[in-house]
Amino acid sequence: GTVTHKLLQILPDLPLEGRERAALGFVAHPAHDLPESVQREIVDEVLRLLALPDFSDLFGKDSMAEVPITGVVDGRVVSGQIDRLVVRDHDVLIIDYKTNRPSPISPDAIPALYHSQMEAYRRTLTHIYPDKTIRAFLLWTDRMHLMEIGTP
Repeated sequence: GTVTHKLLQILPDLPLEGRERAALGFVAHPAHDLPESVQREIVDEVLRLLALPDFSDLFGKDSMAEVPITGVVDGRVVSGQIDRLVVRDHDVLIIDYKTNRPSPISPDAIPALYHSQMEAYRRTLTHIYPDKTIRAFLLWTDRMHLMEIGTP
């Protein structure tokens, strides 16, 4: 999960033609201690995900990786790191990568902790972008599925 997360962070900023080579080099690092078959599987999964047209905004030039966030919501301090943030004219997208296997099929099956995390991020960003709709998503890497987390 950590290796996949890091690839999703760094690869979108690289030229398309250099992504596979960079990804293979990263996963092959001895510190990861991954068998070659797992290395290839991770790289293929991430490259497929980055190539999907439905995710072009999420990983495009206007998206930001690993965005720190701090604020106060209902008297409580919120502090975290948004995996991917996209600020558009009319809305803001918050994306958190999840590598759970198997991933939930429906939002009802998502752990409460994830709902709380995304709601805290969403509410914090409403203070920063008061005129925009804030939308929160979980990106399940095992099925390459983007799941919106609705507001309560």
